[in-house]
Amino acid sequence: MKIDEIPLSILLVIGILLVPALAFAQSAMPQSKTWNFKEIIADDQYAAPPFRSIVQGKDGLIYVADNVGVLEFDGIKWSRLPLPDARMVTALGITDAGEIIVGGSEFLLAVSSEGHRVRARDLATEVPGGLVGLGHIWEFASGSGQWCVRSEPSLICRDSKGMFVLPAENRFGRLFSVRGELYVRDDRFGLKHVSGRSLKLVTGGEFHAQRSLAALMPYGVRGLAGISHDPIEIATWADLDQPPEPAVLGNSEALVGQIGVARALVDGTFGLPFVNGDLVILDETWNEIARFQASQFGALPGAQAIHVDYEGSIWVAWSNAITRIDWPSRVSLFQESQGIYESPIGAIENGQGIIAYTSKSFTLLKNEGRMTTFERMTPNFPWIHRAVSQGDDFLALTDNGVWSSEGRLLVLQKRNVFSSFVSPASPDEVLLGLRFGLARIREAGGTWSEMDVRDDVSFDVLGIVHEPGGDIWLSSNLGRVARLTPKTGSEFLADAALTEFNARDGVPPGELALKLIGGEAFIGSLSGFHHFSNGRFESSSRLPFEQSGPVTQFLPLNPNEILVANSSGRLKLLSKGVSGVYTYQQSVFDGIAGFGNIRDILMDKSGIVWLATDSGIVRVDPSVNLPVPRTLQVLIREISNGDRTLYSGYGAVPALSLAEGDSARFGFALPSYRASELNSYRSRIRQEGGDGEWSKWSNEVRRDFTNLPAGNLLFEVEARDAAGAPGGLASVPITVIAPWYRRTSTVVAFWVAGLGLIVLAGQWRVRALRARSAELERLVALKTEALQHAAATDPLTGLWNRHRFGEWVREEVPAITNNAKRVRASDPVDVIVCAIDLDHFKHINDQHGHAAGDMVLKAVAQRLQEIKRKDDLIFRFGGEEFIYLGMNRLRDDGGKLASRIVEALRETTVELESGVLIDPTASVGWSVYPFYRERVDLFNMDFVLSVADRALYLAKESGRNCAFGYVPDLAVDEIDRTHADWRTQVFDRHPDLLRRIP
Repeated sequence: MKIDEIPLSILLVIGILLVPALAFAQSAMPQSKTWNFKEIIADDQYAAPPFRSIVQGKDGLIYVADNVGVLEFDGIKWSRLPLPDARMVTALGITDAGEIIVGGSEFLLAVSSEGHRVRARDLATEVPGGLVGLGHIWEFASGSGQWCVRSEPSLICRDSKGMFVLPAENRFGRLFSVRGELYVRDDRFGLKHVSGRSLKLVTGGEFHAQRSLAALMPYGVRGLAGISHDPIEIATWADLDQPPEPAVLGNSEALVGQIGVARALVDGTFGLPFVNGDLVILDETWNEIARFQASQFGALPGAQAIHVDYEGSIWVAWSNAITRIDWPSRVSLFQESQGIYESPIGAIENGQGIIAYTSKSFTLLKNEGRMTTFERMTPNFPWIHRAVSQGDDFLALTDNGVWSSEGRLLVLQKRNVFSSFVSPASPDEVLLGLRFGLARIREAGGTWSEMDVRDDVSFDVLGIVHEPGGDIWLSSNLGRVARLTPKTGSEFLADAALTEFNARDGVPPGELALKLIGGEAFIGSLSGFHHFSNGRFESSSRLPFEQSGPVTQFLPLNPNEILVANSSGRLKLLSKGVSGVYTYQQSVFDGIAGFGNIRDILMDKSGIVWLATDSGIVRVDPSVNLPVPRTLQVLIREISNGDRTLYSGYGAVPALSLAEGDSARFGFALPSYRASELNSYRSRIRQEGGDGEWSKWSNEVRRDFTNLPAGNLLFEVEARDAAGAPGGLASVPITVIAPWYRRTSTVVAFWVAGLGLIVLAGQWRVRALRARSAELERLVALKTEALQHAAATDPLTGLWNRHRFGEWVREEVPAITNNAKRVRASDPVDVIVCAIDLDHFKHINDQHGHAAGDMVLKAVAQRLQEIKRKDDLIFRFGGEEFIYLGMNRLRDDGGKLASRIVEALRETTVELESGVLIDPTASVGWSVYPFYRERVDLFNMDFVLSVADRALYLAKESGRNCAFGYVPDLAVDEIDRTHADWRTQVFDRHPDLLRRIP
């Protein structure tokens, strides 16, 4: 029966049955990215498939051949290589000199960048006899000191002496490069070696005279292995001086169809593209170890060509799309389209395997050879919050109690169950976090029952841990934590003492990750790790924020290592040192990015790490070794001035010449393609020889600058790839020319003319005397100004002194006070008053002398000048004391400013003439003026300064090298002002006036 004779109803039934089969039997995919031809838009035109060749240039850019020319990709956008005309390209290559060789039907070009433009040199004029009659040019291959391209009747090659042609006896087949040597199949004689400017038959090469040669690969130390596709067989040369021997090709039944040119990958593996099929990966014994189908990437069948980039990943040119595959990969992604239709919220392991779950369903992931099957758990669960493994089964914690894996309600009907804790010592007993409560359930004889429940917790219990033999800790997403302390001799939750903690007790705000580390409860938050000590939660000294960064999820992998996820979906491995302090450790997890928020982390019994992310379930095998990628360099891709293009991404970046006040736009890209949308950049323009402020790291690939000042400037851009690895620095020198009337020559001319006028006016004696008198008055004014400046300036640091501070208070504070009365509360008009005192400064003078102390004071003053805003003010009060005034701020910015000052001074290093390095630190106390905007007249600047001094004293008492501040904590209307001297008594009369801010 023909297909058009089959009834439509039967076809529909077959289709309905086939779709689930395809959906639940998919290979786990490594990280990949596919560009369909309609996603490849260059110069407002779609690409023109099929794509027949793909290579990577010396600078890391990707080049793809299609039906009308060559496409260029920098990770950000596609563009067309400017060629003389639009023609179908069938061969691409990169020479040792970096030229792009472009071949097609009877044409061959060498494309290079000269100056700032692309030059396409027609090699047909250099080929003896030309290219007419040679037909299409296909593969490109480069070897030691030469390269060749192939047409059927000839090889066209180039060496140090120029172009030459090697004709075929009949016609040539495939062209290969193996270990830097070139080989070609001659239909009449077999496998030949390109030796100098001649062809030499390989010993036993006639084996491939009657057989095809689809792939040629290294074999052993210096041998070759050739694969034929009709029939599928292999011949190996252990020594090229000996005839080949037939060998067994593993899984040869799967290698059906025409095989394209093979590429050596890593660790002795090879990739074979099938023109009418898949991409197959073979190992050293030619057994298939991986297979990638076009349908897995949403492309049409037919792997035309492959290329391995500098980061070790495979690019595949399908007939209608381009795919980049991270293979070999320690990361596999089970995407939504492969059986998990929502973003997973968690993963567990039980006796059956790994189970991923969403808020509505569970999916079992089973590895069966190279395939992974997805088995959907069909029971109709209520809304799922979490799951907990129980042997071969699991429990679903829902908004309507606890359910079994079979979809049967077990306990706690009509209760919201959010979290669980299973003690390894009592796996049949489970603690459950409820809405405003906690419960304990127990399993006996296959039946679960409630032991006891308490309902006096003031929040939804989203996290729960039980310290061995100790307290039970509960956490929420509201920045609250509770502790249950069991009563001696009692197992009932109701008998345990409940204590709740909030922000006043040091609990960080927001959702908290709560787990045991070494038997002790720790919480992770955006402010790092915290643990309970001395009646409150404090930042952990064993897990310092400088090492962990923000924490959204974490998992202790073993007693000495903790895996931490942050808010951007990146992972860090923290390793415990001999002192017990955890520090960041470079690991395989650094390169994992691009999957979105990490909601859950699981390590199974075999050491595989599973991540529940916004993109799906991610499987990470830390044991996989990957090739070390080549260091990549950020590239300047475009420069423009308004509508005028100054540079378009080819050749050396030019030095720019612009007029004062002009604007400039810079475009840049890092040719790292692992997750190019996550590459980050920062840039700046600075005066040559000077310094400038970097922009913040971002994913923006363009930067605009306007109103450029005159002078010699330098644009600089730095890059980091998706894993945070540095991508170098690129720069562009810019000369900005002032208008004619501000140029040096013009100024000199004006001076000459002025001097001439003075000579001519010499006869006017009286006028000259008056001019002299005016000059003397001007000099007196300058001297007076210099004396006033000296009286107001600290001679050592160049900062304003205490005397100038008093003048500033008298002259400027009244205006600030009046302004504060009129503005809104959201307007930034406050002054952050920071009192700074260098730590252990006397020790520096005592140990190294007063000259060393002076150097430290100068360095500190310079560092403070570097971090100040334009309107900020800095005073040296004397000795090692400084006052920093943050102008036009919001009072909530005080903590950030003080912490920035502490951090900046902590990073300062002073080298003495003796070579000794001193790392000064400082303590900072701060407050805000006006102290109350509602009543600016209540507390003057002297009072605010005394509050800052009190905070400074607290910072000194807390160990130095830190900052504390005080802001009002008592409403202005609640201040008792009946006493005559209440201002001086305010600290004693109102001890709750001040709120301390760390």
